[in-house]
Amino acid sequence: MRFQPLFLLALAGSLSACVPAQVEYASLHDAFADKGQYTLPEQKFGEQYWTLTENAATGEERLVQDLVSESVAGLLALAVNEGRGTTLAWMKAGGGAGPVYERIRKALPMKELGETGVWELLARDDARSTIDGYVLYDIRNHESVNAATVAAHVYRGVMIDRRDAARAEALGYRRLFDASRMTLRQAWEAFRDKCRNDALVLMPAYTSNQRSTAIAFRLMAVNLNKVSYQPRQGNNRELLIEVLQWLEPLSPVMGWEQAVGEDAFVGLVSETGNLMIPYDWTVNTPLMSAAYKSRQGGLAKVTDPTRIRYGDARNYVSFYLSDGDNVQWMFTGYDTPAFYASDKAAKTRMTFGFPIANLSMISPDQNAYLLAKQDPASSVMESLGGGYCYADQFARLKDRPRILDRAAKKVAAHMRQHRNNVLALVCMDPLSEGAQEAYRAYIRNNDRLIGIVVIQYTPYAGGKGEILWFKNADGYDIPVITVRYSIWNYGEGVNGELEGTPAYIASKYNRMAWASHEPTFSVTSLHAWSRFTRTGTDDPTAENAPGGDVQGVEAAALCQDRLGPDIKVVNIEELIWQLRMHTYPEQTRELLKHFK
Repeated sequence: MRFQPLFLLALAGSLSACVPAQVEYASLHDAFADKGQYTLPEQKFGEQYWTLTENAATGEERLVQDLVSESVAGLLALAVNEGRGTTLAWMKAGGGAGPVYERIRKALPMKELGETGVWELLARDDARSTIDGYVLYDIRNHESVNAATVAAHVYRGVMIDRRDAARAEALGYRRLFDASRMTLRQAWEAFRDKCRNDALVLMPAYTSNQRSTAIAFRLMAVNLNKVSYQPRQGNNRELLIEVLQWLEPLSPVMGWEQAVGEDAFVGLVSETGNLMIPYDWTVNTPLMSAAYKSRQGGLAKVTDPTRIRYGDARNYVSFYLSDGDNVQWMFTGYDTPAFYASDKAAKTRMTFGFPIANLSMISPDQNAYLLAKQDPASSVMESLGGGYCYADQFARLKDRPRILDRAAKKVAAHMRQHRNNVLALVCMDPLSEGAQEAYRAYIRNNDRLIGIVVIQYTPYAGGKGEILWFKNADGYDIPVITVRYSIWNYGEGVNGELEGTPAYIASKYNRMAWASHEPTFSVTSLHAWSRFTRTGTDDPTAENAPGGDVQGVEAAALCQDRLGPDIKVVNIEELIWQLRMHTYPEQTRELLKHFK
């Protein structure tokens, strides 16, 4: 049969080669298994764990004490990984006291020893037997924090600021290393050969988050701004390039930077063939991720193409919530009424960006929990190709074809196992040859992929709704759909050409529907962080008024309510199937015959 899909051949069994196997569409997902898709270093579980109590300090003192907690948690995790200990630490300190963390903590397959303060834990044998002393830093020298983070796993020493050195020594901890005057460059030169080169932590130096991650996995920790939040004080751009070039391709770079345009560092990560993981204000990574390869679960809910009423409208529009690559958001505000838990998710047929590939490694429990909560009328899209990277620039400083192919294979394995059939990407130029090379790689390596949606870095709608087509390995034509318009608050009284208020975007679609002689298929990106004011009018800029409380899915509903009767709002999966049926009806009908 001309379009007998490769993914169905194995299911045909003893059926005649001329008779296609018929399967339930929702049954098309792979069993959970290690197919080489995993990139995060793996933590071991211990036998028991302490819960570190919340930090009651404020200001700089809070940061200093959180660094103690992060480093103790990291050192205990490192000891378990190296077979030197059996006890771990879970942090309420550093922001880990919320209900999401509490739910994940209760599922840990270890004995809970109770709560303790970090200094009390340092006085116990659990810590004394695995921590050899302390590494000194000076919080006034921001870069000494990252230097001490790396020295902590090199010397097995807890991170201690100058103000607390006497306190640590009173507990019997001796100074192992003085990082208080070190720069990041000096730390790199001193410790690079002591660090793994298959992952990296990138965080402002004047922060505590992700220190336990770097220590537990023996990673280098870097910062772009030499002085946190003050880019005018200089940066480590050239050093960062050196570090990123040293990494094995496709290494996760966990964290974020502040006070600079995100392209200033995401671009470097992309060009060197690595994967930026937006994952900064989060704690407890070692314990949340422990033994993640054996703890996989969670399937995305899919739209069955055999139950779609094809051609029932002239114009189709989908809303796509941005920033789904943001892994730390999955633990904070994502699952809230404005976004994933919105009661208007079904009405708007919302499509949610979702970092399944990375969340399934960082916290398999949270990944499965969120997928189970998905509204069945909505869709989820894998964001953004294994991490936040610019697909058209990815790995251009290295062996791009080989690395791009490897990345596509890894993403495909995650998507196939979690039944996620749509990929979201971001490009600097979504219509460029470099972008098209990336589309071909992702489509070639995943015969379950039904389509790709692409935003431009800025503006999101830079592709203007252009649709490109590429054949997959089975000969089916797969669409790559660029975002046509974006709902985005540019400030009071201001809209962009392709981006603006819900009322403005609705007017754009209504005019397009009136003027078009052919059916249209459009994706609308909904900027997650834009807020609007409900006005009760169709004024195209009034909703930008300051102080608005309409955000997320509610903003999509504001737009939807203004759309004319010739426009149907569908989730992204239905839009893709409607587009495929309209453009390639014969092959699409042939494919649908394989499904019950």
